[in-house]
Amino acid sequence: MLACVVALSTVGSYVAFLAGNVVLGGFTLILTFCIGIRFLVKPDTSKPGADVSRVGLGAKEIAISLFFGLTIGFGTGFVGTGGGMMMLVVFTAFLGYELKTAVGTSTFIMTFTALIGFVSHALIHPAIVLERWNVLIICIVTATAASLISAQFANRVENKTVGRTTGVILTGLGAAMIYLNYFR
Repeated sequence: MLACVVALSTVGSYVAFLAGNVVLGGFTLILTFCIGIRFLVKPDTSKPGADVSRVGLGAKEIAISLFFGLTIGFGTGFVGTGGGMMMLVVFTAFLGYELKTAVGTSTFIMTFTALIGFVSHALIHPAIVLERWNVLIICIVTATAASLISAQFANRVENKTVGRTTGVILTGLGAAMIYLNYFR
């Protein structure tokens, strides 16, 4: 999945440059809100009777990983994000990962896709870095601190609590972004 996501991320960045800002607007906002609702409705993503000790993927899981890897890769490049939320849904809903494993795996892949997406967008439009470097630094520091704190929290609580917390945060974030973008 990592190879597919990384490969299509650059292609998506170029297509986004050609498409312009109008297309990019509401996709991420609505997706964030919907994924939050999904985790509120079903906070525990572990499948009953699933063999967590099983190592490796079958043909079905490989096909799912390749399909969604290509799709998510294009989407991350197009929108300019890491794709963690989209991977989170794929890992939990389609591949049966427990939430903590899905978050860790998506975060690992997201590190590469976000970096490639950022570099692609910055090369296409350098003003992103040159004019707003102070915002970039604030975002890096804040995201790093929040991820360290949330990892400590997630390691101490049950999967259901992690799912509910994820749902509340994503739903609230999505609703706030929708409000600020469309109703303010």
